[in-house]
Amino acid sequence: MLNSVSPLLLSLVPQPAWHRSDTLQCMSMTPPSPFLDGTPAGVASFPLSAEVLVEKTKAFILARNGLDAPDTLDEGFEFMGPVVGPLGKADYLETVGGFDIYEAFPDLSPNFHHFRVDPFEPGRVWFTSRVRGTFTGSFGGALKGRGERFEMPPEAISVSWSAEGKVIRYTIGYVLDRAQGNSGGLGGVFGILFAVGKPLPFREAQPWRKSFGFQLFDIVSSLAQKANSKRAR
Repeated sequence: MLNSVSPLLLSLVPQPAWHRSDTLQCMSMTPPSPFLDGTPAGVASFPLSAEVLVEKTKAFILARNGLDAPDTLDEGFEFMGPVVGPLGKADYLETVGGFDIYEAFPDLSPNFHHFRVDPFEPGRVWFTSRVRGTFTGSFGGALKGRGERFEMPPEAISVSWSAEGKVIRYTIGYVLDRAQGNSGGLGGVFGILFAVGKPLPFREAQPWRKSFGFQLFDIVSSLAQKANSKRAR
């Protein structure tokens, strides 16, 4: 029961109009399409085309995510992950620039793919990673690898550009499917370290677990669902 999705929690999720067939029939409405139709005006009018944005994003990656080309970063630049950041430009260049992940994982392969422009946020490019590698080097000068393999889940990454062609925001590590890979559902460096048996000793670097409050909520809602089912018979 504790590992199931709470029936009460599911009941709180709003149903889209196209899914409420009974309501629509009573109101004689045509259900709206659940798919985006066209491109919002703000995105369509952005001065950099989708092709240019993707090309610039790939160049940003090849420049070690802007570390080798700091002039491409806007002065208001922000770097952010699920629990890390936001870091401004100076902190990003100093903190991230002082760490070479390939020193620990020489064969690391990000496998970036599925580059696409956000249809709602002008200038934002999304892409996906499926990171693979082997821990054969040293991490932070303290942790030594012994050939441990890691396979990360798919992660969403984005680079946002200004109309002037500067990077204003860079986000990483947002896991798309925590059941994939051997990182315990974690993204970024936290996930890699967990996968190779060297997890960091704080909650944010540990796999997700239900809180006591959520477990209690699950139990109570399941009991309520059973009681409702009995009354309906």
